[in-house]
Amino acid sequence: MSAFLLSGIGMVDAPGALTFSGRLAGMLFVLSGAAQVCAAAAVFDHWGKRTLRYSGAAVLLGVLITVATQGLLLALWLQEREWTPYLPVFLALTAWSLWAVWTVWRERAWKGIPVWMAPGTSFTTERVLRIPRNAAYDLVTANMSAYFIRGDRARIDPEFETPIFSWKEKSDRFFDCRPAACLDCVAHHARVHHNNNIINVTRRPRYLTAWRSVGPAGSQMQVLISPLDSRGLVSFDLESADRYGVDQYLSGLSEIPYASLWEVRP
Repeated sequence: MSAFLLSGIGMVDAPGALTFSGRLAGMLFVLSGAAQVCAAAAVFDHWGKRTLRYSGAAVLLGVLITVATQGLLLALWLQEREWTPYLPVFLALTAWSLWAVWTVWRERAWKGIPVWMAPGTSFTTERVLRIPRNAAYDLVTANMSAYFIRGDRARIDPEFETPIFSWKEKSDRFFDCRPAACLDCVAHHARVHHNNNIINVTRRPRYLTAWRSVGPAGSQMQVLISPLDSRGLVSFDLESADRYGVDQYLSGLSEIPYASLWEVRP
């Protein structure tokens, strides 16, 4: 119902308003109505088989559009408080939108939406490590490295989230260590798209690959951007990471005497 209401309002102003701002507002209402039609279709997928990755995001977008537009229309009506046949529709849709907000909040419909970190955004994570009591350690040391990619520079395909383990042989994997044996590593690999689509359509596809090696000496990480070679494997014809807004953060080194981990604390 909200989609038809917004489209009906916008289709009058978009071609016929007397000012540019009025026509622009009309177009925004028409686009909002179209977005809500898509959101209504996504509802069946999100609360059904969930075959579409971002159906929850589409539902959330539709609900937020309804809240914003119905709040605007109701606020405009309150300025004069005159009876209009649309008033029951405004009230019903406002009540429905509040219920829908509560529903999508309870269902966490935004899960699966890629979240880019904005400048100044803080991020905290915790890890619990199990260390054997009888280990022959003097010190326990820890450090951390993290790579970031700017959301206004590039977009990574969703398969990047799936880890790839070097010790699991796959006929179609994207790397080849021969003649040497592959070191144990966990990799993430997916196509990366530049924010300027002219670059994407005039050049070969680029892929972002993150490697985390695992071994007795510890864990190390490497990130590279490159096209695939003629065999369909990762090429070492590397692209500038700065072009895609990739940056690295290195923490300081923390250390603690191993014996102090087993001290009895009050």
